[in-house]
Amino acid sequence: MTRITTIVTQKGGVGKTTTALALAEGLRRRGCSVLLIDCDQQQNSTRSMRADPELGGVYEAMKGAKAAELIQHTQRGDILAASDALIGSDGEFAGKLDALEAATRPLLKTYDHIIVDTPPSICAVTLTAIAASTDLIIPIEAAFFSMQGLEQLLYYLDQIRSSTAYDPKIAGLLFTKYNNRKTLAQQYRAALDQRAADLGLYVYKTEIRSSAAVEKAQALTEGLFEYDPRSTTAKDYLAVIEEYLAQETH
Repeated sequence: MTRITTIVTQKGGVGKTTTALALAEGLRRRGCSVLLIDCDQQQNSTRSMRADPELGGVYEAMKGAKAAELIQHTQRGDILAASDALIGSDGEFAGKLDALEAATRPLLKTYDHIIVDTPPSICAVTLTAIAASTDLIIPIEAAFFSMQGLEQLLYYLDQIRSSTAYDPKIAGLLFTKYNNRKTLAQQYRAALDQRAADLGLYVYKTEIRSSAAVEKAQALTEGLFEYDPRSTTAKDYLAVIEEYLAQETH
């Protein structure tokens, strides 16, 4: 069964796109067939994968075009790209929760994993990605506003469950840009662990530490593991991928 994992967060700047790119790259390096879908109008994943946003992609697929014909096969892997057509498209997809699910359905026999990058907000396009997913990974920073954004996201997910036939599953909460030397970060980690335990949510044991390798790799449009597999961030994402894959056996 294809695993469709959406990387979603209510707050920007917490490593959402970095997580989507690293997860897709790491899974490919393990021999998995992987498709990355960029639903973010900022197109960061698209450009990092050296794809051409002018060739169309996820917007056209959600409007009914054949997704398989829109996939770009780049040196860094397969991607259904974002484009400027996503800008202001919320009105077109409002109330159409099944738009991305319908677009990806014909691809399920082709890929082991589909990773979806989303905008840093709960908009109509994000909701279609959530509805298409088998599970969600929620990046979170050890900071007050990031924690507050998590509560807002959990509220939206509850609203989806109560008002539609969809039941979004959370694979786990992932600490990003983590500094384990800061007492405050450790306190937020402990608070989140307790909150997650109360809600029955999984928190990935590995925190993602920051390193210069991430920005340098993205500036060169190279994969993190391609650019510096020995960086702390690369090692952390490899450990998270092990946790992520282990979840499939439970």
